[in-house]
Amino acid sequence: MQYSGWPIARVIESDIRRPTLEAIKAKVGALQQVIIVRLVRDAWQMAARPDIVERLIRDQEHILSELDNRLWSELLREARQCLDEARNFRGRSRQQVTIVKSQEARLMDVSPHLHIGMPLDIEEVDLADGSKLDSRMGVAIES
Repeated sequence: MQYSGWPIARVIESDIRRPTLEAIKAKVGALQQVIIVRLVRDAWQMAARPDIVERLIRDQEHILSELDNRLWSELLREARQCLDEARNFRGRSRQQVTIVKSQEARLMDVSPHLHIGMPLDIEEVDLADGSKLDSRMGVAIES
């Protein structure tokens, strides 16, 4: 699947030129202590994305509060290497990656993805019927 204009490329380029990290941290306030930021590298084999050793860019995910402009810039620059410079960073790059299952090193198409999330305490989530999410998980799993 191709996206019009490669949105991840626009995010990476924009934030390399003019970092918005500190403004985002200020806007989310105390939540920055629990927000998880993960830049990942996906390897492509036709439409499939096999698990690769090098999936996490810089080998780890980060809590938003722990990121500073220097580290964020390094993460973005490594993520940009997953895009094709010859096509103005609007396409997949090719990199040597290691397939987890076979431990085989291969030259594959890669692209970066940005994941942002936070843990969900299912004991605290109220559902429309007044019950808590944790009390409904067993029913959902058994169904």
